[in-house]
Amino acid sequence: MTGGGKEPTLTSAIRAEARKRPGQWLYSVDPGFDPNGEVPPQGIVGAWRIDPTGDVVEFVHNPNYMPSPMALGLTPPTNELESKLQLTATGYYSEKRFAAELLAVDLFVYTGSTWKGPATVPGEGGRRAIDGCTSLEHIPQNWPGAVPMPVRLLTEIPGLIDLRINPGSRVSVTIPIEDLREIVAPTVNDGSGS
Repeated sequence: MTGGGKEPTLTSAIRAEARKRPGQWLYSVDPGFDPNGEVPPQGIVGAWRIDPTGDVVEFVHNPNYMPSPMALGLTPPTNELESKLQLTATGYYSEKRFAAELLAVDLFVYTGSTWKGPATVPGEGGRRAIDGCTSLEHIPQNWPGAVPMPVRLLTEIPGLIDLRINPGSRVSVTIPIEDLREIVAPTVNDGSGS
C-alpha cells in the first residue's frame, strides 16, 4: 500500500488499539463499511504500521482505495435506484448491471412546457439528450414539467440520444440510449459473416 491522499486522524483510540498489536498493521476502513464486517480491498483507506513496542510508526495509503458515497459526503439516497447510482459512480457497483436494472424502473423525465412526450435537449457531440431524475428531490427548479416514465420506453425513441440521469446533481451519469437498446434486444450474430 503506497500512494497519497489525506491521512486519517490518529486518535487516542487508534493508539490504544495499536498498543495491543505490536509489530502488526492497523487498517483504516472507509466509513461506508462496517470495520467488523466484510470490507472490499478498495474500501480500505490504508494502514498504520505499528512498531514492536506498540507505537504507530507511519500510515501507508492504499493506492486502490475508492471513497464510498458516505466518505465523499454525498446526500443519502432516497431510494434504491439512487443508492445504486451512487455506488456505480464511485466504482462499487457494475455499470453494466446498473444499466440493466435501470430498464426496470421509472424516471421523472423532462417534458418541456407542453406534454408531447419526453423532450430532447441539445447534448454533447451533436447528440440529443433526454433528462431524467431518480426522485422528485432531484428535479431542477427550472423544469417546466416532468412525468414518471419507464426507462424501457425511452429505448424506443429513435436516433442518437443520451439519457442524462439527475443532470446538474453532484452524482449525474449519461448513458447512450443505444447501450440500453442493446440490453433490451441484444444484436444476434448468426455466424454468416455478412
